[in-house]
Amino acid sequence: MIRAIMLGAGNRGLGTYGMYALKHPEEIKFIAVADPDQERREAFGKMHDIPTSDQFENATEILKLPKFADAVFVCTQDRQHTDQVTKALRLGYHVFLEKPMAVKPQDILKIQRQAQLYKRKLVVAHVLRYSPFFTTLKRVLDEKHIGEIIAIDHIENVGYYHQAHSYVRGNWKKVIQQVL
Repeated sequence: MIRAIMLGAGNRGLGTYGMYALKHPEEIKFIAVADPDQERREAFGKMHDIPTSDQFENATEILKLPKFADAVFVCTQDRQHTDQVTKALRLGYHVFLEKPMAVKPQDILKIQRQAQLYKRKLVVAHVLRYSPFFTTLKRVLDEKHIGEIIAIDHIENVGYYHQAHSYVRGNWKKVIQQVL
């Protein structure tokens, strides 16, 4: 069983990966959490039986401590990823990193170099590839039910929630503004 720390108990941390851990306690157990939102932090702590002494207001507090788990899940704001991941890797943690890895290409390369330097596993959360829909699609294609594949053009439609999150106030706001 993997003993893990959750940095960021928001939608992905609390809802997605936190719920997975509750459904699969033989695979993973969260033993600490950091989130600036007290309500989310306490909810995650309660769900995972994490004592208040292991519930932190921010990731910096946890990453100042000596290593006490196997892995760190980084589900914080995109701009915080580089610093948090590199600190976790230096401490000897394996890292599960919510996408995007970073907001600058040079930071992505920095994270990758650190993972290699410290010989730690770095997993980027491209989790849809393991969803039932995509695994079925891959099986159908591998079994050549529709013939020999020459090329694939897969486009993910942008949902309304991405508009509000990413394109109005998030990372891609400036890009959209420049286009308009």
